[in-house]
Amino acid sequence: MITLYYLKMSVRFLTRARSYTIINLLGLAFSLACSIILIRYIHRELTVNANCIHPETVVLPLADVYGNWCPSARMYMDSVYLADEQVTERCLVVPNERTNILYENRTYNADILAVDSTFFRFFAYPVVMGTTTMQGNQGAVLTRKFAEQLFGRENPLGKVLVYDGISVVVQGVVDSPSNKTVWRFDVLVSRGLQDWNRMNIEMVRVLPGIDLDAINKVSGVYRDTKYSGPMRYRFIPWKQFYFDPSIIAEKSLMNHGDRSYLLILSGVIVLLLAVGILNFINLYMVMLMKRSREYGIKKVLGLGRSSLFVEIWLENFVLVFASLFVAWVLIEVTAVPVERLLGEQIGYILFDGWLSLGIAQDILLSLTQ
Repeated sequence: MITLYYLKMSVRFLTRARSYTIINLLGLAFSLACSIILIRYIHRELTVNANCIHPETVVLPLADVYGNWCPSARMYMDSVYLADEQVTERCLVVPNERTNILYENRTYNADILAVDSTFFRFFAYPVVMGTTTMQGNQGAVLTRKFAEQLFGRENPLGKVLVYDGISVVVQGVVDSPSNKTVWRFDVLVSRGLQDWNRMNIEMVRVLPGIDLDAINKVSGVYRDTKYSGPMRYRFIPWKQFYFDPSIIAEKSLMNHGDRSYLLILSGVIVLLLAVGILNFINLYMVMLMKRSREYGIKKVLGLGRSSLFVEIWLENFVLVFASLFVAWVLIEVTAVPVERLLGEQIGYILFDGWLSLGIAQDILLSLTQ
């Protein structure tokens, strides 16, 4: 009851001191909104491999193409650097960007991956409807976004699409996982659909304890090949692919990040939070000095130190959480332009709640010190 009384008093003071409340609330809210947007983006970048199943056992072969490392496959290697007995499973992907898909005499542009049945044993995607087993060579799996673009609210299962003159049947629909993924695609088709004239990208699942450094010492030496002259190869863990600056990948189908960019954004976040919190504290200290006479009278009337602390803390508690609420409103209102600027659609996850609570706790702790 006493806490509720002081809470009412805090709200009454903040509504009475409107100029102080509005200036402090908006200043902190703007700082928090910008910081939260950037923190959520960094968190999304750092959790790219979250949908990979046991990424610590997945290895990606790379080929040196004119001085650039590119995703490749062991089938192009004359020497088998990674022994077959060390491999438990392999997944081959053939990327086809901006390909035409025909449905009911209308042509749509789509990013297509030709995969085998092991793809969904390497990467987890939420299944919206149907199956991801891709039975037969004429099966296809669509993303939910692309299915809605083609069929609207209609059930896409069983619909027939035409790709490169070949009919494929929609057997399943998958949704995007909560984390950012390396692969970017609209449609998955079977590798057995046709003979592909594009380079395969292979991922292999290996036994634990494989020494990739020892393998790379052998594979990293140029050797003559029957495909394209002297070549060398490198094997890296899949979880290392996204931030490896030496890799050149087709960005239309494979996301590739820059860790130095995240370090710059981290510095911007520190500055934004520092400016917002210091501004909040300075305004609070100015208001505290103006209310010194009020607090002196309350002490004369019997208000103890603990009660005074509770009253001041609750005022800041209300103001901080009101600022957080306004910050999330700003985030929601600016979602579309921010997504265009960052090139990412960032959904809401449990991390956002913990982030808000952590920021609020840090601000309140800084005020009590």
